[in-house]
Formats: sequence, structure tokens, C-alpha cells
Amino acid sequence: GVLSIAGALLGFEPVVGVDIEQPSIEATRENAHANGVTVAAHLVASDAPLPTTDVAVANISLEGIQSLEGRLDATTLVTSGYFASERPELGGFRHAERRTLEGWASDLYVRA
Repeated sequence: GVLSIAGALLGFEPVVGVDIEQPSIEATRENAHANGVTVAAHLVASDAPLPTTDVAVANISLEGIQSLEGRLDATTLVTSGYFASERPELGGFRHAERRTLEGWASDLYVRA
């Protein structure tokens, strides 16, 4: 959604957005069109393998982040969308950095 649009606005391409809910896909497509950028948004099953990428950004719940393990083929992963008191555990990735703001957290992981 919003992060896909931001990546496209910053000049990253191709930008692919995936979600397990159709309304999120529709909102991503509408926002991309409104901002004059191209984002390929696809509906995926909650247990489906995800597209291979250099950089993945996941702004979802802690449970959603942890469900990425074994499904995500990325060199770098940026996660957010959970409280600073929570810390995702992801096999295959090494935690590199954490930032917090107003009780929320964002973490940077690199492929181990």
C-alpha cells in the first residue's frame, strides 16, 4: 500500500505490492494511479511464496512479519507495524538495526 507508493515515488522500480486482502490491493492501485506511479499489486494467499527481491518492506502486524519466514527471498528486509515492546524473530535473517518512534518499531534485517 503506502510503502509501495513511497518506493515508486522515490524512483525504485519495479515496485511490487502484495497483500492477502483484496481491498488493500484496490487501495494500492488507486493510490498509485492518483500519484502517477506504477505499482504492480497482487493478491496472494497467506501461505504463498513471495516474489524474489533485493529489498522487501513489510508494514504489518508482528504475527504477519513472522509468517514471512520461509516465504520471502530477499537480501534486505525492513519491517514495521508493531509495538516497540515486540521484536520479530526471523530465521534466515540477521537483525541489523532498530528505530522506534512514539511506541512503534521498525527493524532492518539482512539475509544471514
